[in-house]
Amino acid sequence: MLIAVLVVVAWSTPGSNSPIGRSELLLGVLAAVGALLLNLALGHLYYRARPFLVLDVRPLLPEAVDSSVFSDHLAVAGAVFAALFVARRTLGWSALGLGVLLAIGRVGAGVQYPSDCLVGAAVGTACFLVLLPLRSPSSRAIAAAVASHEAICGCIVKVQASVLGRRSDALTPLYVLRCSAAGWSSGPDRGFHRLALRFNPGPRR
Repeated sequence: MLIAVLVVVAWSTPGSNSPIGRSELLLGVLAAVGALLLNLALGHLYYRARPFLVLDVRPLLPEAVDSSVFSDHLAVAGAVFAALFVARRTLGWSALGLGVLLAIGRVGAGVQYPSDCLVGAAVGTACFLVLLPLRSPSSRAIAAAVASHEAICGCIVKVQASVLGRRSDALTPLYVLRCSAAGWSSGPDRGFHRLALRFNPGPRR
């Protein structure tokens, strides 16, 4: 859960919310999904009993008796860590720390072997590296989508100003509210203030 929060922070704050940074984060999410699918397929081909089934330990977490190989939790964490490390290294180190704590918790709870956690993290990271060559085309698609949404928001503001018969400063907060969902604060040259002033320079004198 905390790792997902790091992805949201990276997506919406300067330093990693450019089209290229967001494409890396998106590929990380896709890599996590791919790692989960691989885990599901492997579970049907190979079964390894979980530690609490073969060792004299009581699980501290409710867990199914499916195959222990490999940890799907660490697979997701590995994919997200790799994406964050490439997109924004400081958040990547934070994700690594959370992943280590997650692995310790899974092993300590008796539901995973250490090797399960290591393999899961490696598979998640590998899935991201396989998808990484798609970074450039996906970043262009994201940039095109943001540009289209920006144009639509601009048209909405112009229509509202036309209906009111004047350009009102009151439109600026509305424009910022509409555009905040797109997260267009990707740097000092693309902040909300510049976007709002483009379509709403202020009252006529």
